Amino acid sequence: MFLALILHIIRACFAEASASPRSGGPLSYAARDCSVVIPSTGRASLHNAVADALAQTSVNVEVIVVLNNAEDDTWSHPDSRVRVIRAGDSGSNAARQIGIRAARCAYIALLDDDDRWAPQKLQLQFAVAEDHDLLTTEDWVISCGVEKLRGSAVELWPRRFDAEVLDVPRYLFRRDSWRSARHQLQSSTLFFPKALALAVPFDASVKIHMDWDWLIKVRNLRDARILILDRHLVRYEQLAQGITSRSRAALSVAWADQVLRSRPREHGDFLVLFSARFPMLQGDLSGSRRVISQARTTSAPSLRAQLIARANLLRAASRKRRL
Repeated sequence: MFLALILHIIRACFAEASASPRSGGPLSYAARDCSVVIPSTGRASLHNAVADALAQTSVNVEVIVVLNNAEDDTWSHPDSRVRVIRAGDSGSNAARQIGIRAARCAYIALLDDDDRWAPQKLQLQFAVAEDHDLLTTEDWVISCGVEKLRGSAVELWPRRFDAEVLDVPRYLFRRDSWRSARHQLQSSTLFFPKALALAVPFDASVKIHMDWDWLIKVRNLRDARILILDRHLVRYEQLAQGITSRSRAALSVAWADQVLRSRPREHGDFLVLFSARFPMLQGDLSGSRRVISQARTTSAPSLRAQLIARANLLRAASRKRRL
């Protein structure tokens, strides 16, 4: 009788330890269990994204599709590992956080509904976490390389891998050579503990550069380690009708002014090489010139970044004349 009581107490303690006080339910802490969170409008490409998540090797996954401003609110999937949450018109970052809070696994991977994964992506990222003894800790993110499709061309981002990112703005935005290093920390590459995203949530008020915004915050607020697996395991297609061409330069500039103001070099390089491209992609070359001019008066872009931006403008003007 006494032994049975002891066993009951031990089971109760384990059950309490496996519950997350902010998730509202038990978490799975199995070493190779992962919740894949896919914010989506329910477009056709979602089926491929879900299929890639379910096809991950040597990892047990649950897939959480968060329908946000959905074109088809009736979207469903026959596999019992797939859960669908209807979030109304909540915005992408809010949808991500809704999915993260609903996750039953202790580890999260993000996947955009128009991106693709290699089958071994999560298996290899778990291996990195295990090699660095991270699975019993909470403050880390593991990324990987991206294959970026531009029409029929495939570009590998980055060109050369850094094992760890110690300074996110410098890694992403500072231009230290004439040839771009193609540094990238894209949302569909990110793998991290659920506890980290509960401590530093994805901010629903952020409407642009959302993955970069979150990574800067987790690095600054939690001193989170950001590791990069040296394989290109995500395929991302840059579509003409995607968020890049729809976004307004003013939104990008406002984000940079808020997040990068204390970093004049990174702030300036970001404005002339990232924010200035938005109007350029829409054929508004004068708008791009205004952003570059503004950067020179409000921050400290490097001469190299300014010359690269001017060269981009000349190429865009030449293409425009040929049309």
